[in-house]
Amino acid sequence: MNLATLGAHHLAVQVTDLAAAERFYHGALGLEVIRRWPYEDGRAGERSLWLKLSTDTFVALEQCSRLAPPSDFRDPQARLHLFALRISAHERAAWEAKLQQAGVTIVHRSRWTLYVRDPDGNRIGLSHHPHDEAEAGGDGSAGDGQSANARGIEGELVRRLRGQGIKDERVLAAFERVKREAFVPETARPHANEDRPLDIGFGQTISQPYIVALMTAALQLSPGQRVLEVGTGSGYQTALLAALGVQIFSVEIVPELARKAAETLRAQGFSGIALQVADGARGWPEHAPFDAILVAAAPKTVPPALLEQLAPGGRLAIPAGEDPMNQELQLWTKDAATGALERRVLAQVRFVPLTGVGAQ
Repeated sequence: MNLATLGAHHLAVQVTDLAAAERFYHGALGLEVIRRWPYEDGRAGERSLWLKLSTDTFVALEQCSRLAPPSDFRDPQARLHLFALRISAHERAAWEAKLQQAGVTIVHRSRWTLYVRDPDGNRIGLSHHPHDEAEAGGDGSAGDGQSANARGIEGELVRRLRGQGIKDERVLAAFERVKREAFVPETARPHANEDRPLDIGFGQTISQPYIVALMTAALQLSPGQRVLEVGTGSGYQTALLAALGVQIFSVEIVPELARKAAETLRAQGFSGIALQVADGARGWPEHAPFDAILVAAAPKTVPPALLEQLAPGGRLAIPAGEDPMNQELQLWTKDAATGALERRVLAQVRFVPLTGVGAQ
């Protein structure tokens, strides 16, 4: 992942712990250390680091015993940021995973930018806003290989989801970032943004976008939560979850689908996803409990293993029903204090059957 600045920046940042600042700016953000300055009086350690922003700009981290008076950049309530680094739009999910693994909290998300704070509280942006002509054409067209026509179709998909009652802005933003056509066979790509299931082979389908959005929104996910996905399928739902910044454990019973999904996810810039070939109805007990579980195929009844692996306060979205033509999309919640389970029906649906011994 390559970073570039949004505009020319050459600035100095006061820090109270130079080593911690280096771990953030170099370790987490990946800025290259180009020069180290020792103390002039011979003391051990370093008083300053220079980190490369672009070919002719850098940021200097200056060790100070105490910070200057509070600034808007360190005000938790302010929306100003010290500077912004440009990231590619298709790498946003990968950056969210990388920041999570580095222990860096994303303090705010907008449609175009992830905001983080350095160890001294300075707010930094990682942005893929299209005003940068290096990533977006001067006329506002996409610069990431996506055609204007494809972008128009994608916008239409999100507008349709809004009209169907999907209100979670983070979920809608995930649908804007993840291209459904990348996860379906080539012959189905002309229909990728239609609101219907599509065949992906091996008797499996990719669900219609509305149902995918409904299930995802029902889980009320927060970044960093642990999510079990039963039925990786094409990897489309997996990518949407990754775009929401959660930690994903995905199980697929068909080896060929699991292999293809892993390849597609890597090609689309998604990493840090745990994926195994196994009987999804048994869950993934080695990594339980999970804050949320999403099941993309329908058992006749809800597998007990999945309810057991749901964390207190967790949510399970699953289609189920004895009659394949008359299934219920169910939302199960586990009370955080008592562990009591509550079931609610979200919609009538039709899913492919959940296979495996655990689904019997």
